[in-house]
Amino acid sequence: MRPRRERRSGRNNQGCLIAVLVFLGLAFLTMVGLGIGIYRLSQDPDVRKMVSAAGEGLSVYVDARNAPGAETLRELGCQDAMVIDTARLVELARTFEPDAGTGFDEGPVSPMLICQVGWRSELSCPDIVGAYVQ
Repeated sequence: MRPRRERRSGRNNQGCLIAVLVFLGLAFLTMVGLGIGIYRLSQDPDVRKMVSAAGEGLSVYVDARNAPGAETLRELGCQDAMVIDTARLVELARTFEPDAGTGFDEGPVSPMLICQVGWRSELSCPDIVGAYVQ
């Protein structure tokens, strides 16, 4: 009878170790490439302008939801209510188009009221404006 040959477990593990190291190396190179790409993209003036405008748009939205009168509209029956300062919207539009808002009356700015209601709601625009004005 022949003696049994014992398997060398170390040799099989070397292949797995090499595969893991190659995978980690490729993952590292991918991350470095993405980092460089994101950095270069962030230096583009147009991208900076868009990111800044997105932040300002979010600020307009948050301020509109918390503006005086918005809670009154929600109590009236609006599922969601906002009181938007239209002058801020014009300034936001001018970020991309300097001529935006030409012809916009630069006088006293009236707020834009937004009241989201269900399709069976009895609320009308005069009801909403009346509640806001009070």
